[in-house]
Amino acid sequence: MLLYLEGDSLKKPRRSSLDNFIGEFFRTCNGQMTWKVQTELKNILREEIVNFIVPKYVNFSEVLQANPRRCWSSWLKGMWRTRSEKLECTGADLAKVIGRLFER
Repeated sequence: MLLYLEGDSLKKPRRSSLDNFIGEFFRTCNGQMTWKVQTELKNILREEIVNFIVPKYVNFSEVLQANPRRCWSSWLKGMWRTRSEKLECTGADLAKVIGRLFER
């Protein structure tokens, strides 16, 4: 999933990479939302996942916003404000979703 936000994707940022990341992120989270995890491990796992994913997402989105000439994929347009092209799905939003992982 992170390959969409690193390496060559970061050198030539495309909105399709962000689109692919968001799609895989939510598919993965939906699949793991109800996994049974020991109570003492839940918060540790959530924190590690946030620390691993959110900074890369924020960095990629900042690089992408600095290159406004690329085209948006159609379903992702709803996550971006049309005039300012400012990201509405923030790192904090991703952290919130991750914070709900492993709940039954």
